[in-house]
Amino acid sequence: MKKVLILFLVVLIGCTPSEEDAFQGEWQAKWKTDPAGYGELAKDLEFEMDGSFDFDEEKLTVSAFGYEGCVFGTDTLRHTISWKISGDTLEIQNSPDEPGIQYKILSQTDSEIKLQLVEDIYITLSDRKRGIGFLGWIAIFLGIGILGTLIFIKYKPQ
Repeated sequence: MKKVLILFLVVLIGCTPSEEDAFQGEWQAKWKTDPAGYGELAKDLEFEMDGSFDFDEEKLTVSAFGYEGCVFGTDTLRHTISWKISGDTLEIQNSPDEPGIQYKILSQTDSEIKLQLVEDIYITLSDRKRGIGFLGWIAIFLGIGILGTLIFIKYKPQ
């Protein structure tokens, strides 16, 4: 019985999510910037844009939904790139041998991530949709197996 509990603890520790796992899933994104730097043009422009960030284990797909009058652009863009977390920075790049873009991670919870790009562009990620993931399925199957073993040990035929 002790061996089963030790095995369960080892598996539980092994399935603890990494920092990158905390980002995985599809997030709704909102870009914002301060209109103060645009002077008279500010009255004719919009300073927010919606989109999404969809993180998997290796790739990030960024979708940005521009519109007429949006300071970020008028087109809808969709781009898939590599990503990694390095300290308090989300680094994205087309390929490892090219320079990329760095977003400072201002705050992070299970339900919201706040990023900063350059000095005055902020992106808030929220409303994450995510599946169970590979480690989740492993934990479920191991949990069922351990539960079955414990029941068998307790009620095994004599």
